[in-house]
Amino acid sequence: MTKLGQYAVFIILIGIIGISSMFAQQTGGAGGSSTADIEKMMQAAATPINPDALKTEALPVDNIISPQLYHIGPSDVLAVQILAGASVEYLLSVTPENSILLPRIGEVSLNGKTLSQAKDTIIAIIQKRNSNAVVSVTLRKPRLCYVTIKGNVLSPGMYSFPASMKVSTAIKLANQEGPSGAAATQTSRSKPPISEADKLLFKSSASGLSSFVARNITVLHSDGTSETADLEKAIAMGNAAADPLIRESDEIYVPFEASSNATIAITGAVRSPQIVSYKKGDKASLLLKLSRGASENARANSVFLVQNGERRALKTDANLNLTEPDIELQAGSVIVVEKENQQTGMRQQGIVEVTGNVKLPGSYIVESNVTKLTDVIEQAGGFTNEAYLPLSYILRREREFQTTEQKGNQILQGLQYTDLVPEDTSRFILHNKERRPLVSCDFVAAFNRKSDTDNVVLQDGDVIVVPANPQRVFVYGQVNKPGYLAYTPNKTMEWYIAQAGGFAAGADKSLARIVKGRTKVWSFGGEDNIVQSGDEIYAPPPTQKPIGYELQGYTLLVSAIGAVVSLAGFFYGIYLNSTR
Repeated sequence: MTKLGQYAVFIILIGIIGISSMFAQQTGGAGGSSTADIEKMMQAAATPINPDALKTEALPVDNIISPQLYHIGPSDVLAVQILAGASVEYLLSVTPENSILLPRIGEVSLNGKTLSQAKDTIIAIIQKRNSNAVVSVTLRKPRLCYVTIKGNVLSPGMYSFPASMKVSTAIKLANQEGPSGAAATQTSRSKPPISEADKLLFKSSASGLSSFVARNITVLHSDGTSETADLEKAIAMGNAAADPLIRESDEIYVPFEASSNATIAITGAVRSPQIVSYKKGDKASLLLKLSRGASENARANSVFLVQNGERRALKTDANLNLTEPDIELQAGSVIVVEKENQQTGMRQQGIVEVTGNVKLPGSYIVESNVTKLTDVIEQAGGFTNEAYLPLSYILRREREFQTTEQKGNQILQGLQYTDLVPEDTSRFILHNKERRPLVSCDFVAAFNRKSDTDNVVLQDGDVIVVPANPQRVFVYGQVNKPGYLAYTPNKTMEWYIAQAGGFAAGADKSLARIVKGRTKVWSFGGEDNIVQSGDEIYAPPPTQKPIGYELQGYTLLVSAIGAVVSLAGFFYGIYLNSTR
């Protein structure tokens, strides 16, 4: 081929390439940038986070988040996926200004937006450039937030938690003994013990907190807004908004137990009888959900609401779901799901619990300060054959819950103004630490001797405990064979000590005492004091006197003798002077 022919072919090829390029620009530019252009732009301009970082920094998750409730914040990692011929995913980090940078599009503010709103914003911007693009936006990694937890928790302070965590979980971690997974380092300290009486009187809700505390948690946000977490409602109704997700700089205040607060309750033939702190706006459906459904002995179509002294039937299905419009409750309202053999027609406004050896243990409605002990036991079907009245008792709720540590501090504060001697002070502190909130009554007298004094009037929140007969007596101290002995009726302390091998060497027989099972009162032995099942017998060693105690006694004796001699000399001198 001649040189002229070669030049002609070269010019033709250049022309073909130019025409192809112009055609590609025309077809790709009709609707703005093409999908390929967007992908190239993002590849060129974006600096996606290394995916390996997501694998090495896994954060604990306590729930599936709702995009409508999760608020976007700095350091959240969003995944943007574009489907248009090829599938490409990009990871974008939210800036400290709460925005993201979309390549060749610019800054997009996500301030104040929820995850759902952020998704809509990003998708709309990308599809504005290419309406054919299918865009997905998800949260790939939640940020870590510093939050402050105050008030009624074991370890108040500042914590670092993922923003996907609920308020309830944050509080649980703040109530753990010592540091835990996501929590900031805290000083570990022993949790004050809770007495058995307090465990019966101050039962926790499903959240692990008392009802009042669980329903009145305040969350203060850094933007000046606040909300109240209601953990009881969140659990019962599945209401995620009632247990909000945390945000950066949140202050979570957990209240202390109120000395008095209104309550509502559900009792009777339900799986979980409840006494719940009342909040305005509470409805019957809340109590029905908290009860976890009807028990097997529930009477069909026998669900009643007792409110303002009136009793009205509620229409529910077999699972205690309302089949009529919901009803707003008032303070003191009680829902009763009647049992097959439960008496009807009662209109009391309080609730007490009967536990132990009765035929129908559970919660019962009472008219506070009117209904008597025997009335409630009758509602509970009476005692079982195993019930032991000498050990039965009633617990009455204190004005407010106090741990053993708090009670001790209160006792010490009161001792600032006492004139007790050191020995009496020690005894006073010991007795107060072991004090139980008992109601003064004798079940044997109330039920066997029909004592009206012991048939006490009950109050809302009382707990009646009817234990079984232990059929044993515990003998300990200075005896040859200490331990449990089988109970034998109508026997004295001396008889049981003999069964325990008698007094050991060095025992002070005069100090032996019966420790009564219910009251823990010490009493003397003798023919008139019969030991009962559940009692204890203590035979102490001789009293150990402190070093120098006897020397002090001798010193006092010598001082007294010296004083007597001095007085005698004084009067003798007067006598001699008078005879001269």
